[in-house]
Order: sequence, then structure tokens, then C-alpha cells
Amino acid sequence: MNILLTNDDGISANGLTMLCERLSELGNVFVAAPREHMSAAGHGLSLGPIDVEQVEVIPGVTGFSINGTPADCVKLAILELVDEPIDLVVSGLNNGTNLGVNIWYSGTVAAAREACFYGIPAVALSTQIHNPAKLKPVCNHALHLLKKLLPLEAGIYNINIPHEPVLGMKVLPQSTVNFHEAYKRVETANGLYYQVVMKNEQPQMPRSDVEAFEEGYITITPLTINQTSSGEISKLEKRINTVKIYRQVNVTAEIEIE
Repeated sequence: MNILLTNDDGISANGLTMLCERLSELGNVFVAAPREHMSAAGHGLSLGPIDVEQVEVIPGVTGFSINGTPADCVKLAILELVDEPIDLVVSGLNNGTNLGVNIWYSGTVAAAREACFYGIPAVALSTQIHNPAKLKPVCNHALHLLKKLLPLEAGIYNINIPHEPVLGMKVLPQSTVNFHEAYKRVETANGLYYQVVMKNEQPQMPRSDVEAFEEGYITITPLTINQTSSGEISKLEKRINTVKIYRQVNVTAEIEIE
């Protein structure tokens, strides 16, 4: 199995390094990750030149340090940098959770989504543990879970791993309740700036990823790239069928098209 490892915390992040070591138990690992920290980059792409440099990630594994976004990294790796066909993309191990509506802002999830555009199954792995010394059990959980899930069908699998003790695993939908957000106003000698502050103070959707994670469960949420609201299609079709369209034929006259 050929595995592409990426993230949004940067190629030198502890989570990526430790995960790289464990993923080698599953197959050949290729690494393509941002050179700099790119958290909350969403699915942005670079339109200008992208610089690529080869670096040693761990002994025996050379990766690509890319001056771009997480989505850039996956796209470049698949189309240009990796000669072998990629069977699985793993994005992480992210320093911070990607739950609920935060999925939309996440560079970690965006990298997994990019793989899905090419029909490659992808896993986004995140944790709330920031201490590198405590990441080993998280990587153990991740590897154990991947072994259970593989082989995967093409799609996005968003996984969040909490602090120990872990009570179990749950497959649940993404919460759509927005987090409480505010901006802290700070005045300095150099001027005024604002810093976003996000707190999970609002009641979350029951039986969702946020609720289960807060209870101590590893959460698994399958995602899709199709954002079509299928329930609205028939409603809109009925409305469109009653709309009269006007085509301008000159500056003074219009004809009605039934």
C-alpha cells in the first residue's frame, strides 16, 4: 500500500513525524506537507509559483516541503511529485480537534477532501493533545483504528481522538451548531488589532461528533464532497417551472418566453 501523509501544521510538526513512523507498518509512506503552519487555511490553493524542497522527515523517509497550502500539497504529490499510485491519503496528526463546523475551516480536512477529488480514500486525524510526550497513545489509537477500517472506499473519514482514558469509538454525523465566537480587541503601541476567540459554550447537536468527543469517545465522521442539497432540488424545480423568463432582443423591446 502506498500512503501519502500530509497535514496543515507543517512538515516539521511532531504529530506528522510520529504518525509517519507508525504508518510505515501499513505500507510505503510518502510525505508532502506545508513548509509553514497552515491551520485554518481551509481549501485554499496557491495561484502563484510553489517552491518544493526535499527534506528528511524520519530516517529512511524523504518528504516534500512545500511552500503552499495543504490542498496544494496533496494535488502536487498526486499529479507531479510521487511516481507511485497513491492508495490512501492520511492528513494529520493535527494539533487540535476538527469537529462540527470547524471542519469547514480545517486545512487538515481540506487535504483529505482534495484526495477525494481524485477518487482516493482519505483520513483526517486530529487530537486535542498538544504535549508531544503524550502523542504516542494517540498514534497507537490511530494505527489500531486504521487497521480496522482498511480497506476504505473512496471518501473522507474525519477522526478525532480525545485525551485518555478513551471510552470507545463512535461513528456519528458532524454537528452543525456554530461555536461561540467573539473577537478580542487589543490596543498596542503599534495600533489596534483583533484576535478571534472561540469557545464551545453552546449546546451541541445530540448524537453528533462534538457531543461524543466531549464524553471521551474517538469520533469517526464520514464526509462527502457532494454539497448538493438533494431535498431542495424538487422544490426549486417546481418554482423554476412557474417562472417566466424574459430575453432582451433590443434596448427597447422584450419578448416573453413561456
